[in-house]
Amino acid sequence: MKKILFLFIGLMSLVGLLSSCEDKFVYDEEKNFVPLQYSVKMDIDEDTKVSTTLQIKGMYDLVFEEIEKTDWRIITPAEFVGKGHEPLKITNKLIPLTTDDGLIFVATNYGNIPLTIANTKVTYNYMGQEIELRPEGGLSIMVRISEDKLFDERPFLQYGNVEFVLMVGGVPVKIHSLKFMVIDESGMNSDLIEGNDENNKNNEN
Repeated sequence: MKKILFLFIGLMSLVGLLSSCEDKFVYDEEKNFVPLQYSVKMDIDEDTKVSTTLQIKGMYDLVFEEIEKTDWRIITPAEFVGKGHEPLKITNKLIPLTTDDGLIFVATNYGNIPLTIANTKVTYNYMGQEIELRPEGGLSIMVRISEDKLFDERPFLQYGNVEFVLMVGGVPVKIHSLKFMVIDESGMNSDLIEGNDENNKNNEN
């Protein structure tokens, strides 16, 4: 009977020890296993073309939780107008970002397009503390031109949208469109002058 009792007590002690080891593994004082970063789950929505699911990760790719985030913001002017006779070109189509970036300037052959990003901070409540997480793979903006119309005869005219795609580790989380137009005003003025000269000659005759 005593042997059975000692065996039972030993078994319970072992279970308690394993339990405490497991707690220490997850919540150790050195915080080796706390959430550290987030990644974006590859579940691209066919309509929005972005993913809204974040995976909260610790060391060894431990996934603590999956959360939804849809409040990313890309802020630009209402429109962008270039004056010339060449199509709009983007100098750098992929721009690495940090959460501390203020104004960002996207270089084009017609000057810079200013933009900024907002609501990029991701936090996770761990044991009563709010921890700010870093993005796995970093943040970046991909810039692309979506052309609606191009008239390359005089006067030159091009219009469409510049699309800014905010990405976390290469996965899109937000897409913002900026309307743009490139127009050759000098060509238009020349045509008007030529037309007026022709009308004047006809009136003189």
